[in-house]
Amino acid sequence: MSRLLLVRHGQASHTSDDYDQLSELGYLQARRLGEQWAAEGLVPDSVYVGPRKRHRQTAETLAAEISDGWPEARYLDGWDEHEAYNVVMYSIPRLAKTDERVAELDERRQAGGRDGQRAYFDLYQHVTRLWVLGGLDLDGAGFEPWPEFRRRVHQALDHVLATEGRGKTIAVFTSSGPVSVAAGRALELDDERTMALSWLVQNIAVTEVLWAGEEIALKSFNALPRLGGDELKTLV
Repeated sequence: MSRLLLVRHGQASHTSDDYDQLSELGYLQARRLGEQWAAEGLVPDSVYVGPRKRHRQTAETLAAEISDGWPEARYLDGWDEHEAYNVVMYSIPRLAKTDERVAELDERRQAGGRDGQRAYFDLYQHVTRLWVLGGLDLDGAGFEPWPEFRRRVHQALDHVLATEGRGKTIAVFTSSGPVSVAAGRALELDDERTMALSWLVQNIAVTEVLWAGEEIALKSFNALPRLGGDELKTLV
């Protein structure tokens, strides 16, 4: 039996021009998880990192809290995030022309504030559900289709399973989408339920998958380290 620890990156800089950069809070979250792993004596046998800066920064910040034995990271594009955000922002104005609910939520989103943030999350869930169910007209928009994304993550997962031997502990630093696909595969979930899982994954949360041969099982999902306060618990 081997362990796969899927770590979602720390909080990104969602209020800046460069989202793909850990915020100060994101760095703190990564340090806290590193401190916990160090206290537990948890050092992975292998480490895989997605292609984004926030993936790398999370892995490097966590690794700095562990005194020795941290393996050299292997970068794998298959652990990249899906294009849901771009799909949502592309689709909102088009859907708003014929959907009064989308138009009302978008107006609240653009007004900002806490209500605007809630409206954005409602829009995000509505549009991404349509996306995975094939209910959006995205022809010619150039986005990676959801089935391609899910297939890509399955291939990345298969690569890790085939490369690593029994009795290993493997850490993967990635985003909420790939975490949900891996968990969804273990639970045999359909596309809609897999996407719904991704809405729940918190920053720096750890999801643990066990495997023996080709059989995989979900041991835990979306587990947070001892961060030290609710203010350190974030979703974006």
